[in-house]
Amino acid sequence: MNKYMMLLPRIASISFSNIKRSLRKYSTEPIKMNAAAYKFTRPFIITFDAYDTIYTPKDSIESQYHEIASKYHVLMDQSTIAERYLNYYRELSSTHPNFGKYKGWTISMFWTTLLERVFSEADLSQCGGSLPPELIPELVAHFSTREAYRVFEDVKPCLRKLQENGIHTVIASNADAGVTRLIIDTFELGDYFSASSIFLSYDLEVSKPDPAFFKKILLKTGETEPQLTKYSQQELLENSWHVGDEYKKDLECAQKAGMGAILLDRTRSLGYLRDREDLRVLGEKQVVVSSLEQVPKFFGIE
Repeated sequence: MNKYMMLLPRIASISFSNIKRSLRKYSTEPIKMNAAAYKFTRPFIITFDAYDTIYTPKDSIESQYHEIASKYHVLMDQSTIAERYLNYYRELSSTHPNFGKYKGWTISMFWTTLLERVFSEADLSQCGGSLPPELIPELVAHFSTREAYRVFEDVKPCLRKLQENGIHTVIASNADAGVTRLIIDTFELGDYFSASSIFLSYDLEVSKPDPAFFKKILLKTGETEPQLTKYSQQELLENSWHVGDEYKKDLECAQKAGMGAILLDRTRSLGYLRDREDLRVLGEKQVVVSSLEQVPKFFGIE
């Protein structure tokens, strides 16, 4: 499996204007009830999105593309790279959904095709007039290394407190297993996410924002984790929360599945949190936080 898969689709799916339009149906005025008013009990399970929740690129995607391409004297400015990538990702995903899985493609074939299209109109005047054959493989390989990423500083403290208080933590992401395991292994997150606690839409063949994604994950978790086998799927749904940074794919999808949902807005740019505001309860089992540090506190864990 190509380890680059996780990074690119996640970037392509982001439309901040669409997210903000969706968010406008909720008031951005301060609400009268705070977290304490709801008295949320500690959940059995908390699932986490991966990209931009657990980890992120060290530098922007387009800047990393640009740096590698420039090494081969392939010239294209960063804004053009970003625009062409988004356009061709949407096009290719439409004709070859789930990274070509159902048409017999490998993930490597999907990304190779996409990146060849992205750079098909690059300025090649300084590299002999043709795309160097080494470029595309290096672009793909780069994102299978630790050097491409960083884990957010609030991740380990959050996970440690949840684990110490008996809350089972799970990865639930539209992501590539290779990249996910790279992050978990090289950044020493294996104590918090075991192999049986990593669920990816590519393997499940259902993805966010389909609520069946979370229902399937909790069903499997209830079957494999000894401390949870005594609960029904409905009990697990009612006592589980999801944390992620996208409104539709994370907060809304988890809510539709019957879970609690925490929207992570580290930059306070989604329209809910004001300056210096770290947490807001939007409604029943629906919360926005500025940091993962707020997640344990929300359940009374200091």
